Amino acid sequence: PEAAGYYKRIELGQLVAAEVERERERDANGILERLRPLALAARLEPPSTPDSAVHAAFLVDGDRVEEFSGAVAALGRELTGRIRLRFLGPLPPYSFSGEDATAGARAWA
Repeated sequence: PEAAGYYKRIELGQLVAAEVERERERDANGILERLRPLALAARLEPPSTPDSAVHAAFLVDGDRVEEFSGAVAALGRELTGRIRLRFLGPLPPYSFSGEDATAGARAWA
């Protein structure tokens, strides 16, 4: 009977949601691993929408902005069809206000 399957459908939905969240975390960690070495600091923010994989801010030295942009473009090409990257910047470093990483930094992105 349909009523008997109700709780099974709820359980299935919970399992799917948990796996989606695990995949989101794997994606976020992979992206951070690739881009963090090019930045003075990185900050992972909560996803901005339910279908977002990663929302991160990177503090990049002005001398490395082009290199960082190239790395983001390369990563976007690798993830084509699976994840679409949206790269905004340079922007004011609001995510890093009060951070020690900003001390001595010549420029940011």
